[in-house]
Amino acid sequence: MNAALRILDDARRQGLRLSLNGDKLHVEPVPAAELLESLRAAKPVIMARLKLESAAAEACVSLKGYITPAALLSKLAPEDLADLESMPTDQAVRFLRAFATATVWTDMRRQGIAPPGWDKPATCKLCGPVLLWTSIDVSGCPWCWNRLHGVKIPRLLS
Repeated sequence: MNAALRILDDARRQGLRLSLNGDKLHVEPVPAAELLESLRAAKPVIMARLKLESAAAEACVSLKGYITPAALLSKLAPEDLADLESMPTDQAVRFLRAFATATVWTDMRRQGIAPPGWDKPATCKLCGPVLLWTSIDVSGCPWCWNRLHGVKIPRLLS
């Protein structure tokens, strides 16, 4: 973690609330002079991280109860975080929403639970009848991982 993000974490541990107001960084309550100077010096990096955290929060709205913004961001590599911080916010939200959905659906599949919308009967040559997002015959499917690892595959009730 770089120095600017350590300053942000330190400020949060001290109970400070940081938020964005346009191009201004707002801090409540007002911190001690030394920390305030550190925050000013790290302002661009902190603002980029706060924008990214806001984008992650927006991306997770439809997945509430499945993944938190902090958990989502923790799954990304530092290089990915840096790339996302430099993206326009709407583009970052779209990326994070897709990544969050893929992450949640993978976790659900690994628990033997069909993700939302995976309710169409399909046939996999390896797994047999399965539930997918579309009715189709396939040579391999997302449930093949479950079959190979002895994890339940949800099936249609007959």
